[in-house]
Amino acid sequence: MCIRDRTGKVLRKFTGHSAKINSISFNYDCNVLATGSYDATLRFWDLRSNSFNSIQVVKDFKDSVSKALIVGEHIICSCMDGTMKTFDIRKFEVVTDQVGSPISYFALSKDKKCIAASCLDNKIKLQDRNNAEILSEYTDHISKSYTVGCDFSWDDSYLITGSEDGQVYAYDTLKKNAAFKLNNHSMTVSHVEFSPKRDSFVSCLLYTSPSPRDS
Repeated sequence: MCIRDRTGKVLRKFTGHSAKINSISFNYDCNVLATGSYDATLRFWDLRSNSFNSIQVVKDFKDSVSKALIVGEHIICSCMDGTMKTFDIRKFEVVTDQVGSPISYFALSKDKKCIAASCLDNKIKLQDRNNAEILSEYTDHISKSYTVGCDFSWDDSYLITGSEDGQVYAYDTLKKNAAFKLNNHSMTVSHVEFSPKRDSFVSCLLYTSPSPRDS
């Protein structure tokens, strides 16, 4: 893993994971980095140190760590074993919530009260962070073989997601059916992200060759 400046120059290199890295997250002060990997570990890296090695390794996972996100004193992680884990840095506690299906991605609502877990059973499950209650499920899109990202709008009124049918689906967070969908891609839409201030978003597709239609 490398850290580069805006010109592409390598500033730091780190080693430790034995498989590909799925997710990277900086803390607010940008002095600690958290990484989730296919090797079923969560690692922390001290960016102020000259060491190439991680300062802590968490092995509480049974499968690939699909995403890790630092939120204040908490690290939220999704795993392909169907669990969401929240680590409290200050209290040295971990809370595990069973979602059931493999979780390939998740998004945190802008008010930080809910998590949208994108699962490989064609469902996004909206979960209350406080008590882990499933508030809603969104099922119009297709997500069973590849990771498709999702994101909340700036006011949390909409949840958008990619899909394996090449479309972007937008769900009203208070309803279960898609409010609208956009068919602008011919392949799997692997990631979407809303603008933090406007009603606009970007989407990108997954490309594999020689048969991109199968991606």
